[in-house]
Amino acid sequence: MNPSVARAALSSADAVVVHIGGKAGRLGEAIIGTAFVEGTLRTLTATGRRHTPVTVIADTSIAELVPAATYRARYWPEIAVVAATFGDVERSGAASFASPSARSVLVLEFHGEHDGPPALDIATHANRRITTLASLNRQALRDYARYGQEQRYATFFRDLFLLPGGSLDGANIQPRIDITAADDARYPALAHAFGLDTEALLIVCFFQSVVAAKVYERWEETMALISAHVARRFPGKQVNYFVACGPDTTQPVHQDDLAAILSGFTGSAGNSRVIVAATPSLLDLAVISRHATLALSNDTGPGHLVGALGIPTITPFLPGTLYSQQVWASSRWHRGVTVSPSPYTFEQLKAEVFAGRNDIINTIDPAALAAEAIRFL
Repeated sequence: MNPSVARAALSSADAVVVHIGGKAGRLGEAIIGTAFVEGTLRTLTATGRRHTPVTVIADTSIAELVPAATYRARYWPEIAVVAATFGDVERSGAASFASPSARSVLVLEFHGEHDGPPALDIATHANRRITTLASLNRQALRDYARYGQEQRYATFFRDLFLLPGGSLDGANIQPRIDITAADDARYPALAHAFGLDTEALLIVCFFQSVVAAKVYERWEETMALISAHVARRFPGKQVNYFVACGPDTTQPVHQDDLAAILSGFTGSAGNSRVIVAATPSLLDLAVISRHATLALSNDTGPGHLVGALGIPTITPFLPGTLYSQQVWASSRWHRGVTVSPSPYTFEQLKAEVFAGRNDIINTIDPAALAAEAIRFL
């Protein structure tokens, strides 16, 4: 990708389209895509292009989490969000979602289904010049992870568009989900529906994963240490652990399994309660999670959602470079714990994943996870 060409396309565009979503419908990748939206909007701001019409094409799975009103309120009015499947966009072309009056359209293709190396495509269609910076996801998400959680996305955008150092603030270019005031007002009703005590310390938990090798089975030990700390530090304070579950058809560990495992957990001197449930929608989950003090999460999609809400998210990661902490601790709010240096070869890790075993992830010390969590209490 030639940064000079990318910068020229940005400067001449009278409309920009940003396409985000996850490969094979992966929620985590789709949520991380909100960092690329933030990066695009802040790049336009830094280059004097505020009020450029921008269309965000979001996978239908997350569209309710990224309403246009939130972007318009934070940036400028000429921003639209369109919900579409990957197939919809492939059939009609991303540029077709741009403002109809635009004659020069810049398409930034961040969807995870485009998993190859970055590519440049320039075409003319119906008197419209379309410049597509294609297959940006792998580079932006994986290759730039080496710059660390705070600088990875900002550095990518600076390099892509030849921006000077310091022109973009890495703390602001992060996965970001905002809850509107109207949605947040539904929290008391949701808390009541799920039996949450609004006076208790709320910890949201995601103890499933579609990849069995990432299912950590020692969370109850971690919870016991956290509850014991709360009992010592905040006598009389109650803790609610809200264990949110996804569809059983995609999970090796089902909701009923977790309910059976955790039903007897009462923390320290009865100061804790576990609620295992599935929320009707991702938006409901986001509204509840927004009121949490922290999250305990396997390396799984909902963990990225909570991180994008700005909630500290404590996650055990497989050691080494397969599903690595460097890449998948996707926001500055992720607090990952792993075994480092890794005592396992890449082949051993692959064998663990393909066999559906979780012996390796379970070698992570629950006390290390609890220590990270306690920092935020």
